[in-house]
Amino acid sequence: METPLKIVQRAYEAFHRQDIPALLDLVGEDVDWDFIGPSNLPYAGSYRNRQQMLGFFAALDGAEEFHAF
Repeated sequence: METPLKIVQRAYEAFHRQDIPALLDLVGEDVDWDFIGPSNLPYAGSYRNRQQMLGFFAALDGAEEFHAF
């Protein structure tokens, strides 16, 4: 069994290589994810399952450009 630290490290690695399906494979189907931010951020909000999380990452990708990670 992987440790929680290893799972988080794998999630960051997947995000870094823009492999969102691999990242979502590490999240439970009944995820409880809240991104608190101003209402003008298209990805601010609550997400309760993997499909909604996919929408979060799509909105994040459309709104932000990462220069370093």
